Amino acid sequence: MEPLAAAVFAIATVVATKALEKTGEMSGKLSGTILASLWNP
Repeated sequence: MEPLAAAVFAIATVVATKALEKTGEMSGKLSGTILASLWNP
């Protein structure tokens, strides 16, 4: 793999990882809020 392609692939991997991390955080907060509202009506 040429160096430029490797660098682009590495950057894309980091960006995708961060996006998935944020999605996980948001879904965790949402599910926590839903569970709390069900637990304490």
